[in-house]
Amino acid sequence: MRENEPDEPVTDVDYKRKKEMSIDIFIHFIHADDEKQSNMGVNVIREVQERWKQRMESDPKLKLDDVGDALLHALNDILCGGSNYRQLIPFNVSVRCNRTVVVAVCPDYTYWVVIHCTWNIFTVEDVGCYMTILNSKYYNSEQTVMNIKEGLMDNVRVALTDMTGGDKYRPVDVIKIVAKQLKGFGAFKGEHAGALTKAVVTALRVVCDESAGSHSILSERKDKILRSLCVRTNPATSQKFQVISSAGKLTNAIMSCFKWMSENAKSFEDVLC
Repeated sequence: MRENEPDEPVTDVDYKRKKEMSIDIFIHFIHADDEKQSNMGVNVIREVQERWKQRMESDPKLKLDDVGDALLHALNDILCGGSNYRQLIPFNVSVRCNRTVVVAVCPDYTYWVVIHCTWNIFTVEDVGCYMTILNSKYYNSEQTVMNIKEGLMDNVRVALTDMTGGDKYRPVDVIKIVAKQLKGFGAFKGEHAGALTKAVVTALRVVCDESAGSHSILSERKDKILRSLCVRTNPATSQKFQVISSAGKLTNAIMSCFKWMSENAKSFEDVLC
């Protein structure tokens, strides 16, 4: 290190090390022969190994940290769940007890999934989509926010606002709403994606405020992991409504249940279409 050059922040160093570890683990699985797979207690499909080997050989700079993270997500149940492996207990046990509603509002369609979370067991309670209707050509307009809110209330009202769950969902004391951050593609540029994402978060915060009531307590926080977090707490019941803006990778969630997705996703597509 050159003299007077500032030290790299510890958090950045840790993040880079974690990413490097994800890459190393993924490469190890791709190159694992039958003996190594037997020792690890896993079975990697040969075609998957060959495909990734070809990709890595053809592009030495191929980005592997995200797919490495996805692999670790997929192995989560093996490493931390009930199995013939010795359980690895994390320093801080993450316990989630809530109804999580993930919303992705795109220019053409709006997609959502409702997940019941309890003691780190996740149950998909609902999934679907509807056509996005926006009456303004400006994503950052009040009309766009209103249209987004109306669409959500017409299609996912109970999941977003009713702690009891009605006849469709399990009762909870916390409803967490996750707004998926969008990225630009084609004619839908980055600035458009940012404006639409902001409109979605604004609409969800309005839903959150109205559902929690005028006597609720507001708490806001921003960090690198959760991005932005808004929490409305009812002081009388301690029930909470949360709105989170997330750039989380959808691929990781799909990879962790890839076998189930490959067998059932087509049936969901047929129903939705």
